[in-house]
Amino acid sequence: MFGRTDSREGAKNAEKTLKLVKLLFQYRPSSRGDSLRVALLALLTALVLATAVPAVIAAELAPFSSDGCSLFPDGTLAERTRWCDCCLTHDIAYWQGGSAAEREAADAALRACVREKTGDANLAETM
Repeated sequence: MFGRTDSREGAKNAEKTLKLVKLLFQYRPSSRGDSLRVALLALLTALVLATAVPAVIAAELAPFSSDGCSLFPDGTLAERTRWCDCCLTHDIAYWQGGSAAEREAADAALRACVREKTGDANLAETM
């Protein structure tokens, strides 16, 4: 889910990129055109590194934990956990990671869940 990369695949990509970087540092350009090619190749390598390393890190999830509805009550005084399961589902979605659009979808699902449990649109929008 959310486009994770296998950590072995990410490690292989990072290893290949490091080999390329070593080659770049050993290369001595003989003309201005060569210098430009090396600069462009270095930029491309930096971009590859910037995308390969986070993929390795993102492939390993931390253990899941939840505190219920963070900075918000889990329910009412009469029903103390009335919408807490909505927050738990939301916490799981955030724990898995994802794009900004996927986080916005998780937020919308939280509001819809609270609205369904309580019938209170204002409360749902406040969360």
